[in-house]
Amino acid sequence: MYWSEIGEEPQIKRAGMDGSSRKILVNQGLGRPTSIALDQLSWKIFWSDEKFHCIGSANLDGSGISMMQLTEIKNPFSVAVFEDEIFWSDLKTRTIQRVEKMTGKDRAVLIKRSGQPFGL
Repeated sequence: MYWSEIGEEPQIKRAGMDGSSRKILVNQGLGRPTSIALDQLSWKIFWSDEKFHCIGSANLDGSGISMMQLTEIKNPFSVAVFEDEIFWSDLKTRTIQRVEKMTGKDRAVLIKRSGQPFGL
């Protein structure tokens, strides 16, 4: 299982389903990782960082960390991955958006609502 922790020392961790073999995957460069999503096609974990206004990714072993900072990412809350795209809900713009996960190109607003979109 994988989870994120926020607070003074934000981290993304993994462990066996019984809680054994805990490992810190990411513990540097995180602000407030509010959501995570696993991508089994690319063997990566993605997260939304509400504090740094970005979407991050890393290999499932914690290597290869990268951050996608687009001007359109204002306040990402929830993140999801499907095939070649990343989807996120943005609390500031009240939208659900998508972008190509490897290039950060072809961004599109899928839904814009007067209410807050939270989880995906």
